[in-house]
Amino acid sequence: MTTKTTNSPPIALDCYYSLSSPWAYLGGPQLQDIVRRHHVRLTLKPYDFQAVVRKPGAFR
Repeated sequence: MTTKTTNSPPIALDCYYSLSSPWAYLGGPQLQDIVRRHHVRLTLKPYDFQAVVRKPGAFR
């Protein structure tokens, strides 16, 4: 059940994901279902998780 009216703008949802994460693939179908059911405007924003996390032995 949604309370969205036809005159209101769609809700914007930004989804940050990493291609190396299995959760991006496992959660994809559920996310698409949520977007369809609630008429959400989805913006996919990939990011490189490996670039964000320090590598072992790296200088601080």
